[in-house]
Amino acid sequence: MSNSRVTIYRLVIVVLSIILVFSLVQSPRTTQAASQTSGAQMLAVTVFDVESGSIANVNSTWTKLTDLATFTVNSSDSLVELIFTGRVFIANFTEPSSVAYFEMRVDGAASTIGTARASLSDLEEGQSVLVSFTGMFSGLSEGSHSASMWVRTAASTAFLAAVYPHNYESDVLIVKEHLPFGVTFLPMISR
Repeated sequence: MSNSRVTIYRLVIVVLSIILVFSLVQSPRTTQAASQTSGAQMLAVTVFDVESGSIANVNSTWTKLTDLATFTVNSSDSLVELIFTGRVFIANFTEPSSVAYFEMRVDGAASTIGTARASLSDLEEGQSVLVSFTGMFSGLSEGSHSASMWVRTAASTAFLAAVYPHNYESDVLIVKEHLPFGVTFLPMISR
């Protein structure tokens, strides 16, 4: 074989080796959280079982239905994501109201990033309706915060609003704190 061919073969082998090394480094092979040095955000997740809560009368003014959980924020620069998956209930509506809105809040304040709501229509009155909805909250100070569920009607009134109405053991609140780069935390699951 000529020297030029040997040189080309060696060059091809070196290039393929470099491509292989970079592809192995780039492709994730585990489901672990990204390391601090990668520059990716860290994620702190806490899962809470939701307790039953109800109020007798609902009107068109937002009213606190129940507290869902108390959680801790590790950094005031975090983005906090709340995910409620569970059942909501309205026994019956008075005319002309045909919709009730359920809203998650933190420390009594609604999300400033979109809405954290689910709705229940008069076609669903008297039924325990499974809903799942998400709310995003920013600007929360470090420390303890309270997540709560609020309710109102579009107009008129409704009777008996509830969360976790028949004690199904599937209602949860998941709190995901998207931590900024450089913040660490100790993982915790509360049940």
